[in-house]
Amino acid sequence: MFPVLRIAGVLATAGAALYLSGGYMQPVHSSAVKKPPSVSEAQRQDSEQLQLSWQAAMRQTQTQIVAQQQQRIAAQRSEEAAEAQAAARAAAEARAQAAAQAQARAQAAAQSQAGSAKPSTPATTPTPVATATPAPKPTPPPVSVGEARQIILNAFAPQGQAAVTWGLAVATCESSDNSSAYNSSGASGLFQFLPSTFAETPQGQAGDSIWDPVANASAAAWMYGRGRQAAWGECNESAKPAPTPAAAPTPKPTPPPPASPPRSS
Repeated sequence: MFPVLRIAGVLATAGAALYLSGGYMQPVHSSAVKKPPSVSEAQRQDSEQLQLSWQAAMRQTQTQIVAQQQQRIAAQRSEEAAEAQAAARAAAEARAQAAAQAQARAQAAAQSQAGSAKPSTPATTPTPVATATPAPKPTPPPVSVGEARQIILNAFAPQGQAAVTWGLAVATCESSDNSSAYNSSGASGLFQFLPSTFAETPQGQAGDSIWDPVANASAAAWMYGRGRQAAWGECNESAKPAPTPAAAPTPKPTPPPPASPPRSS
């Protein structure tokens, strides 16, 4: 009896609800009633929903993993940079400390030397002055023997007649007064200068040609004035003046004989 009463109560309650909602005894069209999905369709929808959820979760997990890796890499790089900076600071401090110690030792050594010896002024090395090599001058044409001897006379005249005599004699011995004379050893010109010797003279340093008779004679006169006549060897010996014979000594006057003492009577 109790189940029958319970069912009657449920039906009454449902009827009241329908009455209140305005749907009491209203017909229900079959087109308005939705059919429940079939079991296979529901399973397919659930599977798709689960797959979409799983893919979203995987994407989120991957994003988190990548972010964590990037954070770890950034942290590692930051640590490495900090270690490098610390090492650089330590190396700089070590260098500064070593320099300070070296300076202190140098000051101590300098003070020790100053106490034991007088300070000396260090010699200054002169700075070499770069000299430009002069361009070679054009070679003049050869001259005659008479012109060559006049050039030699003009070059040696300021040093006196002995210099002129020596210059004329050496030029005749070396080249026969030929300004174009050349020897297989490389000797050239009136005084048969070697190129290395001519380069030492003012004329050679000025770029004059060794074949220029004026420059050649002037260079020989320059060497004569500095006592370098021995550079011409045998010709120099033959150009030396013959020694003047020594004058005979003047005989001393014979003293008169002493006077005889007077005889006594």
